[in-house]
Amino acid sequence: MAEARRFGVPILPLDINRSFGRFTVEDGAIRISLKQLKGMSEEAVDSILSARARAEFTLLEDFILRTDVSQPIVENLVKAGAFDSFGYRDALLLQIPALLKLRHRNGSALKALFPEVEPHKATDTVYCGRTKMLIERELLSLDLSAHPLDFYEKNGDFTHIKDLKSIDTGETVKIAGSVIRYQTPPTRNGNRVVYIILEDGTGVADVTMFSDVQEKCGSILFREGWLVVEGKIQRRGPKSLSIIASNLQKLELS
Repeated sequence: MAEARRFGVPILPLDINRSFGRFTVEDGAIRISLKQLKGMSEEAVDSILSARARAEFTLLEDFILRTDVSQPIVENLVKAGAFDSFGYRDALLLQIPALLKLRHRNGSALKALFPEVEPHKATDTVYCGRTKMLIERELLSLDLSAHPLDFYEKNGDFTHIKDLKSIDTGETVKIAGSVIRYQTPPTRNGNRVVYIILEDGTGVADVTMFSDVQEKCGSILFREGWLVVEGKIQRRGPKSLSIIASNLQKLELS
């Protein structure tokens, strides 16, 4: 998913009527897989896809009536937004225990208890902003509705990665972001060079660390997933931009 974000590919949220057991391409975007959900089992995916092949789900009670999915998975699906077209997440969560108790009863009795209503988009304030983002990170290991740095108070010294291209070569910058990957390829002279790929929600930057900075920042290197990097802009071509790091710090996200 980080690679998709790097190349500007839109990511579509989990949807009980659109997501499959794998990531799929939908109108030029990537739709999140059901298996990406924390706690999802193969049996639950099979049950969902088998029932949906006969007819799309129309309401939460319709889903519970026609599938054999455990309560924890149903709750995680709701929290992750898979049923957002059916109603408010907090209201849907309240329905789950009673619906599961009635799963094995007569279908008509279930329909009478929960009559069909027009689907509507969820707008409940319980699942918005930072809370929604944290739930996505916990259950999907992805940042969809927001980026953690959207809630991080940065002063004017920081530069968004998307703005690096407008800064002159040799200028010193400070960026903050999430580590996508550390790389330590072999070099001809045997001196280790560390490359860090960093993203901040606006773009992706390549950071180069030579041995002197590695020694100074060794307690942080390879151990932290969020970093503040200071360094100078370097270009080796019109489309090749990197930051030569002079200092590295752990980024404290509250």
